Amino acid sequence: MCTNGVILATASYDHTIKLWSQDQVQFHSIEYSTKKRQSQFQVSKSAFFINRIEVSHDKQYLGAAASFSAYIYDLGQAPLPDRPKFAYDGYQNNVTSIGFKQNNGWIYTSSEDGSIKIHDLAMQGVSKTFSSKEPVNQVVLHPNEVELISADQAGNVKIWDLRKDTQCRKKLVLAPEIGLRSVSVAINAQFFCAADSSGSLFIYKLGKNDEISSMQKIEKAHDDYILKCQISPLVTSIATCSADKTIKIWSQNQQSQKFEYKNTLYGHQKWVWDVAYGCDGEFLFSCSSDNNAKLWKLDENQQQVECFTFKGHQQTVNCVAFNDITIKS
Repeated sequence: MCTNGVILATASYDHTIKLWSQDQVQFHSIEYSTKKRQSQFQVSKSAFFINRIEVSHDKQYLGAAASFSAYIYDLGQAPLPDRPKFAYDGYQNNVTSIGFKQNNGWIYTSSEDGSIKIHDLAMQGVSKTFSSKEPVNQVVLHPNEVELISADQAGNVKIWDLRKDTQCRKKLVLAPEIGLRSVSVAINAQFFCAADSSGSLFIYKLGKNDEISSMQKIEKAHDDYILKCQISPLVTSIATCSADKTIKIWSQNQQSQKFEYKNTLYGHQKWVWDVAYGCDGEFLFSCSSDNNAKLWKLDENQQQVECFTFKGHQQTVNCVAFNDITIKS
């Protein structure tokens, strides 16, 4: 696969992962439910889903967080094999997120069984496990690559230090009666945001010497669950998607440093499950229970310029991955 190409990937309740060209043409499809390992016999095909997908920085791998397992597909092979190159078992519940260290040395995952795990790609098994008492909905890697930030169903954001023991270094209780669905950290490490099931968006500043302070809380950012929040690569805007069928863009006021409502993207007919920015924030990829994915082109003011619809799934499209980084040879 060309490292300078654009990778657009979708996963669906129809048990397929699809890879698309930028002009909406599907060029590969994997039926992932038929590739289960025998150890996953306790999960029926109808209940076996992929919950999150991610493309590595260098476009070598596609990671998939699935029911009771994490998968790594090798995108460098042609033709793309249907079976994963690596499969990591040992989870007691759904794996909810997955991500890559920049040089692909290891991956990190979170699970509803309360675990956050580090898997070394050079070997099978688990390199390190962090235990959270609460089911974890998402974990992201801090830009320093030595800390993880998680959001859980008890409404906590926790910070974990990979260099130390398995106890969380910092805990913030943001939505104790509601639960957090998503978390995102700015690429410049200045702040992170988290979203809860009531439709509220939290934004916290990451300071020096372990200082963390609240920047802003946007109540009722959406009228229903926020299913994903994502900070743009330029760190000037945040995209949120919701069960209210919309995507909203929040832009930072350079004077007040507060994030303000900028725009709503309409087009999906049902719940919008996931969003992912391209490398410069010009494009946003989304997916929905309406069985479609959409690629939104935005101008410098985050207003919609164009929208391209990707059709081909037979059921809910619940997660996307997007990598349009140009890799220097």
